[in-house]
Amino acid sequence: MARFAEGRDIEFALLADPDSKIISAFGLRNERFGPGSYGYGIAHPALIVIDADGIVRRRHSGPNYRSRPEPDEILATLQ
Repeated sequence: MARFAEGRDIEFALLADPDSKIISAFGLRNERFGPGSYGYGIAHPALIVIDADGIVRRRHSGPNYRSRPEPDEILATLQ
């Protein structure tokens, strides 16, 4: 992950989930793709805000990547 981030000037932590355990834990697995298909284990698009105590403060997910909360809504959650 570090080499991937360095090559793209990404300065925040990245998460790798090769076995889709986190995707499954958050209920984000895209069930449209079954075992053995090219997309098996991928997630629905999601935005999850977790505070320093590990509490989920905001969650938005769904099958349409174009459906997103407004930036002001996310910023209000972060404040």
